[in-house]
Amino acid sequence: MYEHGDGVMKDEVEALAWYNLAPTSGLADQTNHRDRLERALGPQASSAARSRAEELRQQIREMKATTAAK
Repeated sequence: MYEHGDGVMKDEVEALAWYNLAPTSGLADQTNHRDRLERALGPQASSAARSRAEELRQQIREMKATTAAK
């Protein structure tokens, strides 16, 4: 969605962050998209996307912990 601006503002770094999460979520087929976008964006954007992916992972962990505590 973020890569193409489908329903959200186009943001290729955000798209790459979500592609970085995909393999750990059972969506291994998304690695081709991730690798292609990573090459297109370059190392600086790739680094920003990895940082963003870690932020997203932490948010997901916190949401799961909150849900489990209820």
